[in-house]
Amino acid sequence: MEIFFRRLPDDVGRREFLEFLLEGMKRHWIPFLNTTEGRLSGFQILQITDAERQTVEFHGLCDIEPASAAAAIRRLNGRHFKGKAVEVHKVVRRSALRDRRHQRPPEQQTLTAMESEAKAVSPR
Repeated sequence: MEIFFRRLPDDVGRREFLEFLLEGMKRHWIPFLNTTEGRLSGFQILQITDAERQTVEFHGLCDIEPASAAAAIRRLNGRHFKGKAVEVHKVVRRSALRDRRHQRPPEQQTLTAMESEAKAVSPR
C-alpha cells in the first residue's frame, strides 16, 4: 500500500526520512525487541516547485505491506519530523474521469446542458 507524507521539512535527506519511516514501523508494544512490522518496498522524496509563487515543497511516498500500513499511518500521522508536523495518509488513485476535484458544481452542469439544448433548437 502506498503512503503519502505531506509537508516534509525542506532539509530532509534520504537517510533521515528512512529512519523516520522505520521508527513508525516499529512494534512499540515489545520494548526489548527492535523489530519492524511489515516490509518497506521502497520510498522516495518528492520535490514540488510552484513557479508562480517561487516556493518549493517536499513530500514523501513509500510502499509498505498492506497489513502493517494502517498501523504505520496511525503512528506517524501528526508526528514531528525535524520540528515540523507531518501529515500521513493512504494514497488514493483516481481516474481522471471520476475525480471530483475537477467536476463543476451541479448548477453549472445544468446551465451547460440547457445552453447546449438552446443551441441545438435555435435556427442559424
